[in-house]
Amino acid sequence: MKKITRFFQEKGIMVGIVTIAGLLLLNAVLTYQSRQGVLAYNEGRDRLRNIDKIVQNINTDVKNTDLGFRGFYIVPEDKFMIPYTHAVTSHKQNLDSLESLLRAQGYPHPEEARQVKQAISEYIATMGRMIEWKRQGNEEAILEVFQKDPGYDLYMSYTAFFKKVDLFLAESADLQEAHYKAGIKMLLIVQVLLIGLGLPILIWVVYRLNQVAQSRHKLFAELAQSNRQYIFSDGNTEATVQNEQSIINGIIGNLQTALQFIHSITNGNYQVEWSGLNASNQHLNQRNLAGELLQMRDQMQQVKAADERRLWATEGISKVSEITRLHQNEVKELSEKLLAFVVKYLGANQGGIFILSEDENDPHLRMTGCYAYDKKRILEQRIEIGSGMVGQAYLEGETVRLREVPQQYVNITSGLGEATPGYLLIVPLKFNEQVLGVIEVASFKELAEYQANFVEEIGEAIAAAVSMVRTKEQTQHLLEQMRGQTEQMSQQEEEMRQNMEELIATQEEMERKAKEYQEIIQQYETEREKA
Repeated sequence: MKKITRFFQEKGIMVGIVTIAGLLLLNAVLTYQSRQGVLAYNEGRDRLRNIDKIVQNINTDVKNTDLGFRGFYIVPEDKFMIPYTHAVTSHKQNLDSLESLLRAQGYPHPEEARQVKQAISEYIATMGRMIEWKRQGNEEAILEVFQKDPGYDLYMSYTAFFKKVDLFLAESADLQEAHYKAGIKMLLIVQVLLIGLGLPILIWVVYRLNQVAQSRHKLFAELAQSNRQYIFSDGNTEATVQNEQSIINGIIGNLQTALQFIHSITNGNYQVEWSGLNASNQHLNQRNLAGELLQMRDQMQQVKAADERRLWATEGISKVSEITRLHQNEVKELSEKLLAFVVKYLGANQGGIFILSEDENDPHLRMTGCYAYDKKRILEQRIEIGSGMVGQAYLEGETVRLREVPQQYVNITSGLGEATPGYLLIVPLKFNEQVLGVIEVASFKELAEYQANFVEEIGEAIAAAVSMVRTKEQTQHLLEQMRGQTEQMSQQEEEMRQNMEELIATQEEMERKAKEYQEIIQQYETEREKA
């Protein structure tokens, strides 16, 4: 008994409300079902009338088909085919409507409707063929079809089908009417229960609600505390529930602030601040919603910065590739263009590119490009391997980063005079594990880690471009040598041809003179014999 009493004390209001709501819901459901039953009953009657009308239309289509053919058969003129033409046009729509209505009514044998539909379509198609045979004068084919009498078979087929349909619709109407009457009876029972039980329960619920009002004060105090603990605390730790609406407004305000904060972050504003957060209450909001959202903002700032650095590097690499593609004729030109872009892209101040010489007997680094160097630095065209920071970086094949540049190593000239840079970056240019040179960048400010990594990344591209240009220059030099040798051989060949022509001419002259001498000798001997 005590358990039952305690149960009704704790959950009596809910049980009462649920009971009343259940009775009301049941009443509404039954009312709705009754209405739907009436509608379904009326719809069933309407479908039955529509089906009867469509059946009559189908019968008319079949008769018009037969009438049109017979008229055309007797007097083969197109005007007598008007009933047939109308049947051809309307029969498909009537058959589709019949099939759709039977499906909506829940007819259990839809395949029979399709069979009748196919039989009528075939019959109309047969009449169409017979008309064509009449046009062609093929009386034998028409008589053969008349003997088979397809119209009788069609009539027997769809007559039996329509009888089944009429029986099914009559049974459906009786079932719907029975459901409707049962629903009305149940609705009356529920309405009686609603009046007999609902009114006493409603009075008891009102009584219990007055008791619940005593616990509202405590509930709102806990709600205010939860707002400060889990959403946002403005530093006022005194819980007051004199104005319940103010507590609700405070929670809604904090949730709206959270929503605006999240919306700002979603739109890419990672500098947004939490309204009301300051140094005095920041320590109170480390583990609540406000603190977690601020941490999320900081993390997304880092992610955005990383994405921007990746995009920056990608665009830079693309530009380097474009420069190497457009300047492939000379190493010096390529070095100057690449260096000018890299120094400006990094926001640095000076730079130089040093490439290994091609003389195997005298290996050294030679400056092939510089940007904003002073005169002293420009004069240092040649750097020995291992000499200075540039030569040492080439020898070791490792990147050098100096945050304290030695005095007089290099000076940066500006409108305020000359000064030693505050940061120096030297990156070896490697291609296929072979160091072809180094790139040196000097700046007043220290380059970020991602900027230094960018220079290392494009170092291989620069080395590959230099290697390609050198190969192209060597190939061009070989082609020029071959061209010179070819011209020399052509000249020698021309001289030999001329010498040969002179030799042939001399030989012909000697033969001519020898022949003259021979004729003189023969003439002399002939005269001697005569004497």
